[in-house]
Order: sequence, then C-alpha cells, then structure tokens
Amino acid sequence: MKYSLVYTSPINSPRAYPPLSHAQVWKGLMRKCRRPQDFLAVLAGCQILHEDAHGMKRVMLFKPGMGPPSNQATEVLTFHGQTTIDILLIEAGNLMTQSISRGNGANELYLTYTFDGEFLDIMEGTPQAAEKGRLLERELAQVVPETIEQIRAWVRMGQL
Repeated sequence: MKYSLVYTSPINSPRAYPPLSHAQVWKGLMRKCRRPQDFLAVLAGCQILHEDAHGMKRVMLFKPGMGPPSNQATEVLTFHGQTTIDILLIEAGNLMTQSISRGNGANELYLTYTFDGEFLDIMEGTPQAAEKGRLLERELAQVVPETIEQIRAWVRMGQL
C-alpha cells in the first residue's frame, strides 16, 4: 500500500518564545540529520558515511528488535539550499522531506514534512491499511511540532 502524506506546522506561533529565524531552524534540522537518535527512541545511534554541502549518506542503527531485521537502515539525504532536506530510505525506497517556508510576516515561518512510501505487506482497502494511514498521520502531526520545540529549546540553551 502506498502512502503520501504532508503535515505543516507554524514555527513562530504568537506564544512561541523565542521566535526562531530561518537560519536557526536550518541549523536545528542539520543537527537532527547528524544525530537522529536524539529524536527517535528506536535508534541506538547513527553512522555518517559521507557528508558534504549537498547532503550526506548515513546508516541508522536501531536498538535490538526496534527496526528492520538487520537493525540498520541506510539513508541518503540531499540538501536543497537551506530550505529542504530530502531523505531517501534506500532499502524501502521511501522518500521523506523536511521543508522550511515563509509566510507574509517577518517571523512567519512554517515547517513541512512529507512522507511518500510504500508498505508491501499492507493491502489497499483493508482495515490494516486504514490503521497504518492513521498511524502515519499521527506520527507526522507529532514529529513536526516536537522538532520545532526541540530546536527552540536548543536556541534557549544557546546551543544553536
């Protein structure tokens, strides 16, 4: 079953403090690329095989029983300026993106995540397919605001 999902969250809501700049959000996303285990409890670590200004190749190392049978997954990340990160999960062919976009106001920024992937073990039209779709939607709706708040916490602590 193929899923294509998108979720967008405002970065600087009226009560958010401190307001984040585009540069701070980008630096936070780069930190997340280098240390995904700080965001995903299922990861034991991450090994960066190659990194340059245009992207990186990394191996995600899963805790026992928390990921694929090999306990690892290879991802190729492509950076598009300082706006978008494409993340291709090699083994599954799933593509995720993280994008920063601007609105009309000076501090009006948005963070958008997309997921485009297929789960071969799930048949379209089944209750399992519907449940997987709901789970993926909940995950996106949780991950995007959590990422923003983690970046905001790093800024408050002077780490970005």
